Amino acid sequence: MGVRSVLATALIAVALTAAGTLATAAHGQGSAACGTGHWVAAWTADPSGLLGSGYNDQTLRVILTPHVGADQLRVHISNRFGPQPIAINHATVALRQSGAALIPGTSRQVTFGGQPGVIVPVGGEAISDPASLTFAPFHDLAVSLYVRGPTGPATGHYIARERSYASAGSSGDQTAVEGADPFGSSTTTAPYLDAVDAVVPAGVGTAVLFGDSITDGYENAGPGNGEEQGGIDLGHRYPDYLAERLIAQPGGPRLSVVNAGIAGNRLLADGQQNLAGASGLSRLEPDVLGVAGVTDAIVLEGINDIALLASANQMETALGQVVAKLHARGVHVLLGTISPAGTGLLNLGNLLPAIYIDSSANAVRVAVNGWIRSGASGADGIVDFDAALHSASLPNELNPGLDSGDHVHPSYLGYKKMAETVNLDSLRGSQCTPSTPRPTTTLRVRAQARSGHHLLISGSLVPAGSGTCAGAQVTVRALHAGHTLFKRRLRVTAACRFSSRRAIRAPGRIEVRVSFAGNANLLASKARPVYARLR
Repeated sequence: MGVRSVLATALIAVALTAAGTLATAAHGQGSAACGTGHWVAAWTADPSGLLGSGYNDQTLRVILTPHVGADQLRVHISNRFGPQPIAINHATVALRQSGAALIPGTSRQVTFGGQPGVIVPVGGEAISDPASLTFAPFHDLAVSLYVRGPTGPATGHYIARERSYASAGSSGDQTAVEGADPFGSSTTTAPYLDAVDAVVPAGVGTAVLFGDSITDGYENAGPGNGEEQGGIDLGHRYPDYLAERLIAQPGGPRLSVVNAGIAGNRLLADGQQNLAGASGLSRLEPDVLGVAGVTDAIVLEGINDIALLASANQMETALGQVVAKLHARGVHVLLGTISPAGTGLLNLGNLLPAIYIDSSANAVRVAVNGWIRSGASGADGIVDFDAALHSASLPNELNPGLDSGDHVHPSYLGYKKMAETVNLDSLRGSQCTPSTPRPTTTLRVRAQARSGHHLLISGSLVPAGSGTCAGAQVTVRALHAGHTLFKRRLRVTAACRFSSRRAIRAPGRIEVRVSFAGNANLLASKARPVYARLR
């Protein structure tokens, strides 16, 4: 699309003025309500500061991965740190196909108070009207935001671990474009969009995982080498793995899991350089208690405070305050022990200065962990991340097999281990009587190299309840170095199986992605990527 006509621009300017009062709406309702359905957070990315110089007459396509499925959603736009009011002139939401491309026919307009846009004041937030779109857990959504600008530096989340996209400056409103062509630049930050809520049965609550970079999912390529890019877009954060465990439970998930981690965040003080968020104590209200449908919280925070010389007494007092504030609002709290920080040099670039976790700092960590394990915090339970991640021979060091390279941040295997450490029975969830869950489906995929250059892809659907595979189809995509080698639609047999054999002249690591469109009895879903290596 080109730039809007003069008439359309004038109409939107009027709409923005009318909708401006929405920008002061609350982030969400703090407790799950009983009834036929209610709002929970399906995804969050808490504002951590200001991103770059901003935008001017261009469209952002923010990619997110929800942890619950639904038929109705709403989006939250944040201007928490912005130096000036922000005008969102037009917005849409759609199912993402790949990159910045949308699945054709899935785009829905997002309105604010019935208007196509909204002005978000300094420090404020806007919540959209409900939009109807059927989506499955872990099926990427794309929220497209047209900002006429110039906006000035944008409020956003700095370490998103997922690529989003932007059109060129002065390219106008591209929100309705389904293809990727206008979106020539990408970012691993999440500008403006800080939450997407979904309407779910009353028996489903929200678990907010609150913390710093370890909850945020940061992976380091080694001291001084910056962020590890290999895990971008792969959902390797510990909240992602925990959400998968809950989805796999019989009857479907009873909790949506959202990520309230901010890299560099501290409990006792605001983050440095305005990129590590407000202090943990001050952001409890918007980032935990303000989350739609919140019933549970897992808190893992303190390593950045300890690295910058906080005492054990200060940390214990702060963590006790966190537990008390959440309990006062009816939130069930699990407190995580602080994972090992090694004895190496950690350099997080513009998030924190180089810090050295020396023996005295580690002694504080050990003391705080002992206090957490004692139950003195008043939390409803603990998650012993320290015990799960430390080296058997060097208990103050990360297990080398779970270390992303900087001796502080786990690798994706470490994050998976963290999720496995959470006792699912210790999560309370909603106290409402669950309604009959909608039948869901597990998608299993296997990729194997056969006979040199042949790739065999096979899999099965495992329906729940009374679901059958009649009429179901899967879409198989094979990628090499980010480029699609082939895409094929396969019919699923009556026995719920599918397979495809294909000759490929592309030696090396092949990524296989599979999604399926269900029938009236099945909810659409997609499997996590699997890999094969061709010679």
